[in-house]
Amino acid sequence: MFIYEYGDKNDCGYMAARPTEYAEEIEAFIRRRQNVACPPERWTPGGEDPETHYRALLEFYKQHYSPRTIYTVFWSTDNYSMPNPVPRVDTKIEYWYGEEEKRAREKEHDIEFVSRTYPQTVFREFKGLAHAELVMMFPERFAREVKRFLEK
Repeated sequence: MFIYEYGDKNDCGYMAARPTEYAEEIEAFIRRRQNVACPPERWTPGGEDPETHYRALLEFYKQHYSPRTIYTVFWSTDNYSMPNPVPRVDTKIEYWYGEEEKRAREKEHDIEFVSRTYPQTVFREFKGLAHAELVMMFPERFAREVKRFLEK
């Protein structure tokens, strides 16, 4: 989602490392990425105006998340190491992903790693959905799926 190269004054990694100095640029970057990755027309709850909804979200972020929090979230995403060896667990696991993110999960070898490391995993692909769309746009369906899983 973000540009991972570090050092160029136009990339988000450089700006995230200096959250107060580049707050406006980070906000603009997030807004551009939001419009591409999460088009407002698709990710706005029914009955709400997409532009008004996104503007309200940005205002909420600005009022509730400090530049330091944004920095921490940015750098904590995918920047951790798995223990070696990975502990074996004997529990039921379901790996959920949207149909539209399947290529990314395969490209990043997520599915391969999980299936190799936790062979008991059941993979569930949600047709027509993007990353996090089930929980963000269909909370009732998400709750039903969680309940189904927990009651197995």
